[in-house]
Amino acid sequence: MEYADGENTPDSNKMNRKLSHIKKRVSQEFTKSSKCRKWVTWLIHLVGVTVPYAAILVGAIYLDECPANRNIPMHLIVTGVVTAVLHLSTSIDAYRKLSYLKDDEKPAIFTLTSLFLFIWMILGCVWVFGIFVPDNDYGMWNPQGFGYCHKRLYWFAFVFNLAFLVSVVASFLLCCCVCNLLCNITILTCLCYQKTKKGHGDEDASTPVQV
Repeated sequence: MEYADGENTPDSNKMNRKLSHIKKRVSQEFTKSSKCRKWVTWLIHLVGVTVPYAAILVGAIYLDECPANRNIPMHLIVTGVVTAVLHLSTSIDAYRKLSYLKDDEKPAIFTLTSLFLFIWMILGCVWVFGIFVPDNDYGMWNPQGFGYCHKRLYWFAFVFNLAFLVSVVASFLLCCCVCNLLCNITILTCLCYQKTKKGHGDEDASTPVQV
């Protein structure tokens, strides 16, 4: 049986039904997970509101309580301020559509601020982990005798920077998994398309031409 150009063959109809079924399943799973995504969004929003202000508060209270490295309390204060400003700006931009920033200026501002925050956090990790001494019950003492750092201040900064490192590694692994998944889906789609096309070519070659 011959098919005109542009006419759907049984194989193509079968493939279209499979693709439609896959799209339907993906849409259903996406809808089911909307509630979970909503809770995750609110959790991230809550963390974004509380953690920066906690860092500012701890850094301000113990500003002069870390002679071992006076950059640590300042690191917490600057990180908290920049993170709070970023969170507030993105929230206002998402819900109220800022009018005092042009569309071509917002990406540059947010990108530069995020880059500064990333570099600042790396420096904070160097400062905090650089004076780490285990098994100390009365604060962190530098082995070279450079001074004392308040225990609450140090451990807050330690956990704060450790969470940053974990989030960076987790984000990197998630991006790798997503890229790998997209590549596999693309490869499978291409293979299915080539197989279907080859099957149509073999069928056309085996079909006798009627005169």
